[in-house]
Amino acid sequence: STLGRYATGGGGRLELVFLNGCDSYDLGAKVAYTHRVPYVVCWQTKVKDGAARVFAVEFFSELRRGGDVPRAFDMAKDAVQRETAPGRLASGQAAAVTQYVLCHPSRPLPAPKVAAGIPVLITPEGERK
Repeated sequence: STLGRYATGGGGRLELVFLNGCDSYDLGAKVAYTHRVPYVVCWQTKVKDGAARVFAVEFFSELRRGGDVPRAFDMAKDAVQRETAPGRLASGQAAAVTQYVLCHPSRPLPAPKVAAGIPVLITPEGERK
């Protein structure tokens, strides 16, 4: 396949595949393990659009700053979990509150928190969530 030809395992230079869409894990695993792409970022679950956007922006910003792929993945997860939205504190006072939690979308969360999904980084050393 074309991808296999460009992957490092096939003699090419492709080192990263970034699949920032819902339920992209199966495709990501195939790319990582069949074509031996060293780094694949994907989502194990459905992902909220806003969370995916925050994740992508921070991931590529960290790479541009010189971070490696595992660090960019961790920074992107942190950015999603730091994203805020207008809400209320337990006291009822209006405030910016954390919006996303990286967990399965079926998990019930107290409002206004939203289950963002579960990102996965596949590397030759294994998988990280």
